[in-house]
Amino acid sequence: MKKYVLFLLMLVFSPMLFAQDVNEDEDVVYVEVQKSPEFEGGVQRLYEFLGNQMSYPKKAKKKGVQGRVILQFVVERDGSVSDVEVVKGVDKDLDKEAVRVVKLMPRWVPGEMDGEPVRVKYTLPILFRISE
Repeated sequence: MKKYVLFLLMLVFSPMLFAQDVNEDEDVVYVEVQKSPEFEGGVQRLYEFLGNQMSYPKKAKKKGVQGRVILQFVVERDGSVSDVEVVKGVDKDLDKEAVRVVKLMPRWVPGEMDGEPVRVKYTLPILFRISE
Protein backbone atom coordinates (compact mmCIF):
# COMPACT_ATOMS: atom_id res chain seq x y z
CA MET A 1 0.00 0.00 0.00
CA LYS A 2 2.83 2.42 0.87
CA LYS A 3 4.49 1.76 -2.48
CA TYR A 4 1.21 2.44 -4.26
CA VAL A 5 0.70 5.78 -2.42
CA LEU A 6 4.30 6.79 -3.11
CA PHE A 7 3.84 5.92 -6.79
CA LEU A 8 0.65 8.03 -6.99
CA LEU A 9 2.39 10.96 -5.31
CA MET A 10 5.22 10.72 -7.83
CA LEU A 11 2.74 10.71 -10.71
CA VAL A 12 0.90 13.73 -9.34
CA PHE A 13 3.97 15.83 -8.58
CA SER A 14 6.31 14.81 -11.42
CA PRO A 15 4.64 17.10 -14.02
CA MET A 16 5.07 20.03 -11.61
CA LEU A 17 8.73 19.21 -11.13
CA PHE A 18 9.24 18.89 -14.87
CA ALA A 19 7.49 22.23 -15.49
CA GLN A 20 9.77 23.93 -12.97
CA ASP A 21 12.84 22.54 -14.72
CA VAL A 22 11.64 23.91 -18.07
CA ASN A 23 11.04 27.37 -16.61
CA GLU A 24 14.48 27.40 -15.03
CA ASP A 25 16.09 26.44 -18.37
CA GLU A 26 14.38 29.40 -20.05
CA ASP A 27 16.13 31.77 -17.63
CA VAL A 28 19.62 30.30 -18.07
CA VAL A 29 22.15 32.76 -19.46
CA TYR A 30 25.03 31.00 -21.17
CA VAL A 31 28.59 32.28 -21.14
CA GLU A 32 29.92 29.69 -23.58
CA VAL A 33 27.82 28.44 -26.47
CA GLN A 34 28.28 26.35 -29.59
CA LYS A 35 27.40 29.31 -31.82
CA SER A 36 28.03 32.82 -30.49
CA PRO A 37 25.55 35.64 -30.95
CA GLU A 38 26.44 37.96 -33.80
CA PHE A 39 25.58 41.52 -34.69
CA GLU A 40 23.83 41.46 -38.07
CA GLY A 41 26.62 42.01 -40.60
CA GLY A 42 29.45 41.10 -38.21
CA VAL A 43 31.93 42.96 -36.05
CA GLN A 44 32.70 45.61 -38.68
CA ARG A 45 28.99 46.57 -38.87
CA LEU A 46 28.79 46.59 -35.06
CA TYR A 47 31.58 49.14 -34.78
CA GLU A 48 30.09 51.19 -37.63
CA PHE A 49 26.78 51.25 -35.73
CA LEU A 50 28.51 52.30 -32.51
CA GLY A 51 30.51 55.00 -34.30
CA ASN A 52 27.39 56.41 -35.98
CA GLN A 53 25.34 56.45 -32.78
CA MET A 54 28.01 57.49 -30.26
CA SER A 55 28.31 61.08 -29.19
CA TYR A 56 31.34 62.02 -27.08
CA PRO A 57 29.96 63.58 -23.88
CA LYS A 58 30.89 67.27 -23.73
CA LYS A 59 31.88 67.19 -20.04
CA ALA A 60 34.20 64.24 -20.57
CA LYS A 61 35.72 65.82 -23.68
CA LYS A 62 36.29 69.11 -21.84
CA LYS A 63 38.02 67.23 -18.99
CA GLY A 64 40.08 65.24 -21.51
CA VAL A 65 38.71 61.93 -20.25
CA GLN A 66 39.43 58.95 -22.50
CA GLY A 67 39.41 55.19 -22.06
CA ARG A 68 37.76 51.85 -22.59
CA VAL A 69 34.32 51.17 -21.12
CA ILE A 70 33.62 47.46 -20.83
CA LEU A 71 29.96 46.50 -20.94
CA GLN A 72 28.16 43.21 -20.52
CA PHE A 73 24.68 42.46 -21.73
CA VAL A 74 22.47 39.52 -22.59
CA VAL A 75 21.58 38.69 -26.17
CA GLU A 76 18.13 37.16 -25.79
CA ARG A 77 16.71 34.24 -27.76
CA ASP A 78 14.93 36.70 -30.06
CA GLY A 79 18.17 38.67 -30.63
CA SER A 80 17.17 41.65 -28.48
CA VAL A 81 19.64 43.11 -25.98
CA SER A 82 18.85 43.22 -22.25
CA ASP A 83 20.50 43.62 -18.85
CA VAL A 84 23.13 46.11 -20.03
CA GLU A 85 25.68 46.86 -17.31
CA VAL A 86 29.07 48.50 -16.98
CA VAL A 87 31.73 45.98 -15.92
CA LYS A 88 34.64 48.42 -16.02
CA GLY A 89 33.90 52.09 -16.28
CA VAL A 90 36.03 55.11 -17.08
CA ASP A 91 33.89 58.12 -16.25
CA LYS A 92 30.18 58.37 -15.43
CA ASP A 93 29.47 60.35 -18.61
CA LEU A 94 31.35 57.93 -20.88
CA ASP A 95 29.79 54.94 -19.12
CA LYS A 96 26.30 56.40 -19.52
CA GLU A 97 26.84 57.09 -23.23
CA ALA A 98 28.11 53.56 -23.87
CA VAL A 99 25.06 52.05 -22.14
CA ARG A 100 22.70 54.38 -24.05
CA VAL A 101 24.08 53.33 -27.43
CA VAL A 102 24.10 49.60 -26.66
CA LYS A 103 20.45 49.83 -25.66
CA LEU A 104 19.73 51.28 -29.15
CA MET A 105 21.20 48.28 -30.96
CA PRO A 106 18.98 46.39 -33.38
CA ARG A 107 18.37 42.68 -32.86
CA TRP A 108 21.33 40.35 -33.09
CA VAL A 109 21.49 36.86 -34.54
CA PRO A 110 21.09 34.92 -31.27
CA GLY A 111 23.56 32.39 -29.89
CA GLU A 112 22.74 28.69 -30.13
CA MET A 113 23.12 25.46 -28.21
CA ASP A 114 22.15 22.23 -29.96
CA GLY A 115 20.64 24.25 -32.81
CA GLU A 116 18.28 26.17 -30.49
CA PRO A 117 18.52 29.91 -29.72
CA VAL A 118 19.59 30.62 -26.13
CA ARG A 119 20.28 33.62 -23.92
CA VAL A 120 24.00 34.54 -24.00
CA LYS A 121 26.06 36.98 -21.95
CA TYR A 122 28.19 39.14 -24.23
CA THR A 123 31.09 41.41 -23.27
CA LEU A 124 31.78 44.46 -25.41
CA PRO A 125 34.63 46.96 -24.97
CA ILE A 126 33.94 50.47 -26.26
CA LEU A 127 36.90 52.78 -26.69
CA PHE A 128 36.49 56.52 -26.22
CA ARG A 129 39.35 58.52 -27.68
CA ILE A 130 39.41 62.26 -28.27
CA SER A 131 40.53 62.92 -31.83
CA GLU A 132 43.09 65.63 -32.44
